[in-house]
Amino acid sequence: MFERPSQEQLRAALNDLPEDLGAFQESLRDSLHEAASAEYTSSAADGAVEATCNGLGVLISVRIHPTARRELDNLTLGDAVAQAVRGAEDAGRRAVQERMGSHIFGGRPLTAFVPTVFDDPADS
Repeated sequence: MFERPSQEQLRAALNDLPEDLGAFQESLRDSLHEAASAEYTSSAADGAVEATCNGLGVLISVRIHPTARRELDNLTLGDAVAQAVRGAEDAGRRAVQERMGSHIFGGRPLTAFVPTVFDDPADS
């Protein structure tokens, strides 16, 4: 059976919240900044195409090996570029989710409070 907290317990919890919240926000901000500014790379077509994104999903670079231009037709090359970009975006998304999940607030990981923010669009 659920026991209601006393008024003293509620006041104590509310008084502690701003201190916990400030430290939590700072830790989360630093952690997410690291994840967002890091670079995540993925490749396709046996390494002939390589894409790099940051943790926010911003495409930084695409490298196409010269032999891929000769050996792959346009459609296959386009598919390989798309696959490499999606892979790099996914790696960044997973890193941000891991960072968010490692932060506990109120006894729960942060991802429990914002479960749909970083969901994979392909899962929809």
